[in-house]
Amino acid sequence: MKIKSAIFSTIIATMLVASSNIVFAADPGVVGVWGLVSLGAEDVQTGTMHQRIWGEHPVGLLIYTAAGHMSAVLTAEGRKPMTGVGEKHSEESAQLFATMTGYAGTYNIKGDTVTHHVEVAGDPSWIGKDQVRFAKLENGMLTISTPPMFNPADGSSYKITAVWKQLE
Repeated sequence: MKIKSAIFSTIIATMLVASSNIVFAADPGVVGVWGLVSLGAEDVQTGTMHQRIWGEHPVGLLIYTAAGHMSAVLTAEGRKPMTGVGEKHSEESAQLFATMTGYAGTYNIKGDTVTHHVEVAGDPSWIGKDQVRFAKLENGMLTISTPPMFNPADGSSYKITAVWKQLE
């Protein structure tokens, strides 16, 4: 389970980390604070939703400013605070890292494509990378999906979709 969580953590991070010239700020409906509603992995070949990543009720915030900055933090539901010392502390720390992702930077949009330009991240390998995603804004909900990605855990192709509800 830890390996699967780590793989999905990497996939989610990749999803959230191409450029264009139109800033999201041009659409005031996107600027604000968004709360994570769901996070799922869909098999590209069958269209089957394999699982809800990080549980039925993952927790996260996505923030877009009118000036073109963004920040995202996503975590699994039911995470427990660390209580151990020594080796137990290391194991708990690794599990917490595998069940969350966070980064910030700037963003832009062109049509239904949003690009996050990562400037700071929990995983330094994301810094300086652009991640192109597909976005749809409808009825106060923002859906962001990845293009198909290869899952090394089982050799299949998945599309990750995060659904956000506007909080403010």
